[in-house]
Amino acid sequence: MRQLCRTLACAFAGCVALVGPAARGDVLVRTNGDMLVGEVVEETRKVVKFRCQVNGIWTTITLQRGQVSLLEHEEGDQSDAAAAGTTTTEPARPAAPTPKPKPRNAPHIAVIPLHGQVGGLVDGELRGTFDAGVIEHCFEQALAAGATVAVLDVHSPGGLVTEMEAISETIIAWHDRMRIVAFPDEAFSAAAVISMCCREIVIRPRGLIGAAVIIKRGPGGTSALTAKMASPHYARQRQYMEASGHAYEILQAMTIQTAELWWSPDTGCRELPPDTARDGWERLDDRTTVLTLTAEEARRIGLAIGEADGIESLADILALDADLPVIRYDEPIELYNRRLDKRLSQLRRSFENYFEGLAGIVEGLNAFAAAAQAGDRRMGEQAKATTRRAWQKSLAAARKIGRTDRSLLARRVEVPDRIIDRIEDDRKMIGRIRQLVETETIDGFNDAADRINAVLQAWRELLG
Repeated sequence: MRQLCRTLACAFAGCVALVGPAARGDVLVRTNGDMLVGEVVEETRKVVKFRCQVNGIWTTITLQRGQVSLLEHEEGDQSDAAAAGTTTTEPARPAAPTPKPKPRNAPHIAVIPLHGQVGGLVDGELRGTFDAGVIEHCFEQALAAGATVAVLDVHSPGGLVTEMEAISETIIAWHDRMRIVAFPDEAFSAAAVISMCCREIVIRPRGLIGAAVIIKRGPGGTSALTAKMASPHYARQRQYMEASGHAYEILQAMTIQTAELWWSPDTGCRELPPDTARDGWERLDDRTTVLTLTAEEARRIGLAIGEADGIESLADILALDADLPVIRYDEPIELYNRRLDKRLSQLRRSFENYFEGLAGIVEGLNAFAAAAQAGDRRMGEQAKATTRRAWQKSLAAARKIGRTDRSLLARRVEVPDRIIDRIEDDRKMIGRIRQLVETETIDGFNDAADRINAVLQAWRELLG
């Protein structure tokens, strides 16, 4: 039974790992059911000031306390489920705030490393990934510290489309607030789109950018997304290129295999050149390949404004003061991901406690049946106590799962609805089991055992 519950907990962990993380923040639920994700600016007994996106624009709204049904801070309670024999959980200590680079309040070059996968999880962890939330977090720190420019040091194979779009929109929203420059080494797939959302691109001498076809994963492997499903993404990409000032034809050749790309020094990039004016046109991509540009090609066709092998030469290209200090933002990103990894671990541990509690209920019921047959009243009382502790453990873990799930919604890491619904059904069943146990009869305990076995069978079917 214990092995079964460990297996169920591992299966659940796989379900959570399928969901990609994104922007960080506090969660506010209004009394009308609307959920907002952002940051608590000010909180008093009467009002809550909350900064969030409204119609795509960041703004601060003021709500009366009576208009707020739930306010979940990012550092919310993430403690393990209650120990056996208790009905409540001890509040966890608030997570330590992410250390920020020491504000210098002076001009500097902020280097933000975008290394690894775009969104999602790698081996069940966030290390080696980046998302829109951490990028905006770094932008805010850099702006507050007086950064002259934010340099996105890109080395990524790509990743989740949803996260790519969230990052793209974040960069574009910051165009008028800070100078942002992409500095790609290898920018493939989603990372290519992200780089091209910056108005300025400086590429490393051996850099590559492109190969951005949208793919889907299924039981049969990977395949290109159908035209119907991909169409909204292409429309957004046209908007991104309009905002960043780059030719959409370049990105189109990177994302659509059948698109061609022609270039002329006089006219620039086109999908197809005029039939009567092919002289002077160079075909960079045909209908059988997907475009990936080398550093020389990216610079020659005007996608990159130059090549640089380091921050010093990049500063020269950007006409920045040679004495500007350079601040790297590696640590905030690492700590940001480490904190969320801890929350994911706590969520998995809560599920382990939940299934261990279910197993403990079964063991307690079996022990009571054995005690009743043996006429051992003392053993029966111990069995009842074991059963009570087990259901308390399950119920405490269920509450913990709900709280953790709400706090992780800010990053779009969530427990699938079917699992939350299953837990709610279990809570009702456990309540009925408690009533049967209180009858202190063999029939009551047998009925309770049948019900808890039905619960475990439902989990087997749900998680496969």
